[in-house]
Amino acid sequence: MPLFGKGFRIGAGADQDRWIIVKKLGEGQFAEVYEVKDTQDAEKRCALKIERRRDVRSVKQEFKVLKKIQERAPSMVCTVHACGTFEDRFFMVMELLGSNVAEARKAAGGRFDLATVRHLACSMLRGLEQVHATGFVHRDVKPANFAVGPAFADALTGRERGMRQARSIPPVPLLAGRSVQRQQC
Repeated sequence: MPLFGKGFRIGAGADQDRWIIVKKLGEGQFAEVYEVKDTQDAEKRCALKIERRRDVRSVKQEFKVLKKIQERAPSMVCTVHACGTFEDRFFMVMELLGSNVAEARKAAGGRFDLATVRHLACSMLRGLEQVHATGFVHRDVKPANFAVGPAFADALTGRERGMRQARSIPPVPLLAGRSVQRQQC
């Protein structure tokens, strides 16, 4: 059962009722995600991610990770607009991203042409490289965890799921194997 229904208002601090729930977008084991409308800007739509359980602080950890990455590589993660608590559950309001690479491939008939694959691969690797440079390792790299901008914008935005702080992990090549040829990105 969803935590919120359509039209529910949520916020934090001085902006107590700033965000209005539009619809539920999805859920995972530890969190639910909703599309919300900003009462201060009727055109602005965002995503609200809230912890499903009071005893798990996964969204709060993701918030901390996103803020650290935003300091060094702001184009590689979604923008966080606000955060707060609701009934002892941490939530954050962030930029509402478009479709992900898996959805884009499905919409394209299940296949991308070679030029698109090269563009996506280079953009995704640049994003991962920047995220790694900030001290984090993304442990759930898959097409569904990369959002695409309009018309496959140059910088793909890595979603925050699966990131963990790197600790004494030796550098590993992003690509290895005999059949991999180095492409100019």
